Amino acid sequence: KLLFWMFTVCCFGLLGALRFSPSHATPDETPKTHYITIKKQQNTNSYGNHYIVHLKNKEFALLQTPSKFDFAPGDRFLVYGRCEPISPPKNPGDFDFNRYMSRKGVFQKIHVFGDHYKVLTPKKSVLRLAFKTQQVLISQLKTTRLSGESKALIMALVLGNKNELSEERLE
Repeated sequence: KLLFWMFTVCCFGLLGALRFSPSHATPDETPKTHYITIKKQQNTNSYGNHYIVHLKNKEFALLQTPSKFDFAPGDRFLVYGRCEPISPPKNPGDFDFNRYMSRKGVFQKIHVFGDHYKVLTPKKSVLRLAFKTQQVLISQLKTTRLSGESKALIMALVLGNKNELSEERLE
């Protein structure tokens, strides 16, 4: 009986170690075509959009696009570009985005500019349906007669979209 429990603990320990120590991707130095699937939208700002994407080799990467591109979870693409490591902070004391993303299992980034991608048939998933429903509700909420701050608060609390909140509310 003791041998069984020792074996069980060792198996769970090994599985846990494999789960929480993702493989560090080696970024490519030469541009090539990558098959990617959008997993989730990470951040949107005036400079562009960031998405967590799943690469064909079972690794995750950060996809950076100009703000004119608007993708949803489940969108699939062939992207021509180079995987680059996420840069460490430039100054001591700055936010370490590289460390933050590595905790999420993301060690590289891909930029999309211009026409260096081809859209494929989207992958159907519950996450994609939820995202599309969220976008419809946000667009309908924007057409109501509520004040801008009320709309932003409802979007943040009910729909999880904090993009419209003022700086004061975010703090």
